[in-house]
Amino acid sequence: MIELSVRYALDAAEAIPVGSLAFPLLGTGAGGFDATAAEKLMLEVLHARTSDLTVVLVRYGG
Repeated sequence: MIELSVRYALDAAEAIPVGSLAFPLLGTGAGGFDATAAEKLMLEVLHARTSDLTVVLVRYGG
């Protein structure tokens, strides 16, 4: 689910187009998913894709 969300968001951002996109670590809040695991999944999607977008992952402390 996390991977699919990242892919859809990237598709949407590239279609607009925008120059940059920031993501919180998806699924780690109310979803309760482990932050390190979420980051790993998101980075796998981002590294597998060629794009001119600048993408920032945001990790909130708490």
